[in-house]
Amino acid sequence: MKTIIVFVCVMSLLAWAGPALADISEWITYWQGPKAPPAGGDPNKDWFNENNWTNGVPFYKYEQGETTYYGKGRIMNGETVVIDKPGAECYTLTLGSIDGSTSGHLQLKPGGTLAKRSSPYDCYFTFALYDGTVTQTGGEWGPSCAWLHVSGDNENSSATYEISAGEMEVKLFRINVGGTFHVIGAEATKIRVRHGNGWYQHCAGGTLKTSIGSDGITPINVPEGYNTSPNSNVGATFFDGSLLDPGFAEGVAPHEGTWDLVWAKYGIDDQGLGFAPGVDESKWSFDIVGTAAVPPYGGEGQTLQLTYVPEPASVVLLLSGGVLAMLRRRKQR
Repeated sequence: MKTIIVFVCVMSLLAWAGPALADISEWITYWQGPKAPPAGGDPNKDWFNENNWTNGVPFYKYEQGETTYYGKGRIMNGETVVIDKPGAECYTLTLGSIDGSTSGHLQLKPGGTLAKRSSPYDCYFTFALYDGTVTQTGGEWGPSCAWLHVSGDNENSSATYEISAGEMEVKLFRINVGGTFHVIGAEATKIRVRHGNGWYQHCAGGTLKTSIGSDGITPINVPEGYNTSPNSNVGATFFDGSLLDPGFAEGVAPHEGTWDLVWAKYGIDDQGLGFAPGVDESKWSFDIVGTAAVPPYGGEGQTLQLTYVPEPASVVLLLSGGVLAMLRRRKQR
C-alpha cells in the first residue's frame, strides 16, 4: 500500500511540473562547511557564503545562451546551515539521504527568506528533508515551495521540521514514516498548503506534534483540494498508522481547552489517525468537525480539533478526601 502511495505522489508531482523538466541542465552544489572559522572561532554557517559550498551558493535559475540552468543544493554532512537574510533560492534542496546514512540541518531565522519568488508558477522549488532537522524561529518560507517532503520513505531515516514563528507556505506537504512536523505555540503567522491542487498527506509512521502555547497554536490551513471530482477532492489525508503527539509548550501549564490543528476546505479523509505511544488518552482526544465544501454538501470545510480535559476536580477532591479519611482512621488506632 505504501508503494502505491509513493507512486501516486511522484506521478502527481511530475504531472504538474510540466515538460520543462526534460529540458533543464543541473548545477549541483554541496554544503562543505567553512574552510576556516572567522575571527572569534565560531564556524560560519551562513547560506550566502559561497566558500561554504562546493560550487557556490545554490541558485534558482540562470540563462546561458540557449540553456537554462537550475541549481540543486545538497546539505548532507551533518552540519547546520543558517538563513537569516532575505534571498535564499534554489531549484531543489535536499537535507540528508533517503536511507538515513547522512543528515543535514537548516535554521530559518527572523529576517531570512527561502523560496520567496514573485511568481510561484515560474519554477517550483522542491525540498526533501530526508534526514535531519529544520528549525524555523522566524522568517518566511515560500510561496514558491512546491513540495515539502518530511523524512525519506525508509525506516532508517528520521527528520523533524519545527516551526515556532514566521510564515510557511507550500503546495504539496507530506509527512512520511520517521518524519515529524512540530508546531509550537501560535506565534507562526501562517502555515498554509495553498493554491491549485494543494494537499496535505500524513502517512503511516509520520507524526504531527503539537505544543500548545499560552496563546494556543497555529493551525495548518489547506484552502484547496487535490482533485476537482466531488468523490475524490480532499484537502488533507491521514493514512492508517499516522500519529498525533499533543502536549504543552515549555513553561505552559496543562489546561483544559480545544484547539484547531488542521483546517481543510475540501475535507479531511481520516483513514486511521491515532495518538503516538505515551499519550494519555484519558485526557487527550481529537475529532473531525464541520462539512467539506464539495457538492452536494456545500460546507465551509472540516477541522481536526484537539481537546484536553484534565482530571476532574471532583475526582481529585474525592481521592484526597479518601486519603484524609484513611489517615484519620490510622491516627485513631
